[in-house]
Amino acid sequence: MVQCRSCGNTFNGNFCTSCGAPVAAVPMSHCPRCNSAVAPGTAFCAYCGAALQMPQYMSQTPPPYMPPAQPPYPNQPAQPQQGGAGKFIMGALGGAAAVIGGEILMHDVERGIERHVERDVERREWEGQHHHHHHHHHRRCMCGHEYGLDIDICPRCRRRWGSW
Repeated sequence: MVQCRSCGNTFNGNFCTSCGAPVAAVPMSHCPRCNSAVAPGTAFCAYCGAALQMPQYMSQTPPPYMPPAQPPYPNQPAQPQQGGAGKFIMGALGGAAAVIGGEILMHDVERGIERHVERDVERREWEGQHHHHHHHHHRRCMCGHEYGLDIDICPRCRRRWGSW
């Protein structure tokens, strides 16, 4: 509520509701404890009850607004605090898991490469052996099984002829 300086009327707003006079700017101060605005000549803060020493607070600029400290979410349990040893153990376990996973992956990659190299060597040996003969009476599959020219799929491994 503001009191009009012209007619004495009490009102809310920027202009008097009785005479229409504009509200004069009143120098305001702020409470040092809760940062609430206090009018000049006020001895105690209306919000927190702090005693105000007017000469000291009237000359100061108001401090920046600091919101009151509140928990981030109500009714939430506090997070457990982890000590240095717990963090070290968790880090060590994570590192060990990464190393083991990497070793497993590399082992599988190496085996796959070895398998492909062995197949390439077998194919080249097989092609080298059979390019010298002009009359083929049988086929030899990658698995080593020989079967007749009239059969397109190896009876042993079920591979289609020429699919490798």
